[in-house]
Amino acid sequence: MQKIQKIIEYGLCLFLFFLPWQTRLILIPDEINGAYFEYGSISLYASDILLLLLLVAYSLVRIFDKNEHKLIGQKQRISIEKIFFLAFCAFALISFFSAENLLPAGLKLAWCLAGAGLFHLIHTCQNKERLIVSFFFGAFFQSLIGIWQFLQQKAFACRWLGMAGHNPSDLGASVVEAVGADGLGERWLRAYGGLDHPNIFGGYLAIAILLAIIFIIGKRKLLESAENEIAKIKYTILGGYVFLLSAQMALFFSLSRSAWLSLSFGTALFLITSIIKKDRFFQKELLKIMLFGGTLFFILFSSFNNLILVRMNAGSRIEKKSNHERIDSYRNGLSITKNNLLFGCGLGNFGQELAKLRPEQNTYYYQPPHNVFLVISAECGILALLTFIAWLVFLSIKTFKQKNFYMLGLIGSLTPPFLLDHYFASLHFGVLFLFIIFAFVNNNQISTEK
Repeated sequence: MQKIQKIIEYGLCLFLFFLPWQTRLILIPDEINGAYFEYGSISLYASDILLLLLLVAYSLVRIFDKNEHKLIGQKQRISIEKIFFLAFCAFALISFFSAENLLPAGLKLAWCLAGAGLFHLIHTCQNKERLIVSFFFGAFFQSLIGIWQFLQQKAFACRWLGMAGHNPSDLGASVVEAVGADGLGERWLRAYGGLDHPNIFGGYLAIAILLAIIFIIGKRKLLESAENEIAKIKYTILGGYVFLLSAQMALFFSLSRSAWLSLSFGTALFLITSIIKKDRFFQKELLKIMLFGGTLFFILFSSFNNLILVRMNAGSRIEKKSNHERIDSYRNGLSITKNNLLFGCGLGNFGQELAKLRPEQNTYYYQPPHNVFLVISAECGILALLTFIAWLVFLSIKTFKQKNFYMLGLIGSLTPPFLLDHYFASLHFGVLFLFIIFAFVNNNQISTEK
């Protein structure tokens, strides 16, 4: 059994490394108004196969391990955050049965179940540090790809890696329009990494950077009291700073405002928490990292200030268009929520429901609202939304009671992408990534205590 558990552990490391690669087989494509519709299509991701194998292996361990049977016979205390999570799952299941189109509803329900299984696998893993380091390696390679894409102004296509090709001249590509030094208009391609959109790529990196900050400071504290393996700890810290350099550069090149806000919000919460705790060591080390990041930002801003200023200017053409689409999506989300108040229109059925209300629009129009809470209320109903919020609240309270204060900053950093985007509730990567974040938070994966 020990060998199988080791295989599961290494398999989890592989999963965390490869999750951003969107290699998949589209089994049943969906269409609205004669064009391909992503949010209703049925796809099998390579990472799903790996996760399924890990869950099967873990189930076999649970069945045949005698120690597990002893634990099952003991009374297990169910915490209040688990109760709200189970309630949320129950309402999501009800929304599945209320869905008109069962295929996307079933797929999204499968993602939620897979995420719950992934959460449990991470919880039971013995070597927590190995998992987080594997996660960092995955984000590091994604960062290098994102930097290359931006500097080359081209995202190459590779079906085996699940990457689509993008060029600044392509209609539909995520770009920033700015005026160059010569006074002429330019279109700059934003960094995608291996993901579907720069905002998803940026959100992934923001969380990775915040985790790296806690990890590096935890290692610095360990170094203060270490009597052996000092060289190994120093190299680990150096590797952490190399990761921060690449990830912060790639985050800058994603030109994602929600991701920038997420990183800023999380860092500010780290600083506030360290001041309240009177943790001088954390404050000192955090200020060093902030100085490191601030210097890098100043260098990049000096070279690409026209792009940043355009992103901050709500009056530019693309920003006006983006803001209009975002606000319109909020209205659509509220309308569908009102029409399906208790149990929603069904998991994964937002686009099809919106097509009934606004049949004259182009296919791109039918994407989910840019707000996680609106996606949940529209597809699963107001009861599911309330239980989801309660789950977040009580998970935060549990984290606080465990004195895992800096992980509260990680939870807080989710606020901007939750309010300004939808991928955490609408896309395969986002759903699984959200469960990974909560698993890291719930299990105190990274400690800053001596």
